[in-house]
Amino acid sequence: MFKSPFSFEGRIRRLEYGLSYIFFYILYLLMAFAWHEVQQYGIFFYLYFVILFWFILAQGAKRCHDLGNSGFYQFIPFYGLWMLFEKGKSGENEYGNNPKDPNRPGYEIKNSPSPYNMLNYPKLLIEISSAVLFNVLLMAILLEYIHTKQIWLYAYMSLTVIPCFLAMLIINHKGNRLPNDNRGLLKQRVTYACLLCIFIRLYTFGFKGTDLYLQAIYFELIIIALFLGLTYVPLYLYQFYSKNRLKKQYEV
Repeated sequence: MFKSPFSFEGRIRRLEYGLSYIFFYILYLLMAFAWHEVQQYGIFFYLYFVILFWFILAQGAKRCHDLGNSGFYQFIPFYGLWMLFEKGKSGENEYGNNPKDPNRPGYEIKNSPSPYNMLNYPKLLIEISSAVLFNVLLMAILLEYIHTKQIWLYAYMSLTVIPCFLAMLIINHKGNRLPNDNRGLLKQRVTYACLLCIFIRLYTFGFKGTDLYLQAIYFELIIIALFLGLTYVPLYLYQFYSKNRLKKQYEV
């Protein structure tokens, strides 16, 4: 599940679509509750809404494809309820393979041991720790030496996630394909985003005198969601890089 959540191509099951809607409303409500705290950074959070709606529209389009229809069907009133409960078309259709088909590529690896299970959680932390600390260092440099509006400063800080996470993937996987473990890779990205948010908050608390408020938990969750969304960019870049690298090796 959630292999290509921002892509409009392919098909997804009812379960993935239902979970997508749950995630969408949780993130939407978090922003709604925190809006009075962050409305002065409107441009920054309009981007958040664009990413959020892109996600749910892409997932809706793939669910329409699973029913054999165009993605535009999701705009039909109350069709979303049909998408939640109607069983997908069996076999392959013009939009791709049936996501429930046991013969589709990669299905047989679904239950294979995860390289990021709880027993290997220390390994996950070791893999991401250097990149997280370097990412915090870059953010700290921007905080100290970039003097601009806060909205642009936050935007620059957030964008540092892309090169740091990409460097982490290249160093740890050395150009090879990523494990066929979407849940494990999601756990890796969530852990990275959470640790990065915690460390940069501790930095601002210790060195910038920023106060910590319990009411700001909604804002922190939004920042974690933003960092998590940005990790998809280096993930796709690395997959593209590794795919072309292996293709060139086979051609040689």
